[in-house]
Amino acid sequence: VGFSNTDLGYQATTWLITKGYKTIACVGPQNRPRAQERQAGYQQAMEAADRGGTANTYWAEATIASGGDALQALMAGDTPPDAILFNGDALAIGAHFRGSAMGLKFPKDVALMGVHNTPITAEISPSLSTVHIPGDKIGGLAAKAILEKLKDSSAGRSERLEIEIIGRETT
Repeated sequence: VGFSNTDLGYQATTWLITKGYKTIACVGPQNRPRAQERQAGYQQAMEAADRGGTANTYWAEATIASGGDALQALMAGDTPPDAILFNGDALAIGAHFRGSAMGLKFPKDVALMGVHNTPITAEISPSLSTVHIPGDKIGGLAAKAILEKLKDSSAGRSERLEIEIIGRETT
């Protein structure tokens, strides 16, 4: 029971592309397999939209401070992105805080999107766009599958759930 991290990266990047963003960066922790899968989906979406040459991955630890550092480094580059997909809300919130301190306006100067839909994302201003992962549903279905397996050792199933893009003020 779960979802595809590659598909998450693809869907989130495609959503940003359909919103009109051209130069999209992806930020995440390199040492985490889920982040690498999401980055692969990001890369696939950029290539599908003929933007593979503008794909820009920035590897950073999954912390608020690292999100700010990533934003600062990306915006100081030769071709600053007009949107950034962060592999986690902590990174995106760090970018939000640092960018606000730098005087950036979201999404005018750069759009921000996180992953996880943590409660603070709806409360900060401007509110943070994010990807909702149905964690409660995953947990409930996984528990049900375990109980079924305990009752009948031949029982088994696989279920892939969908993620949801939560578009808010930073995009």
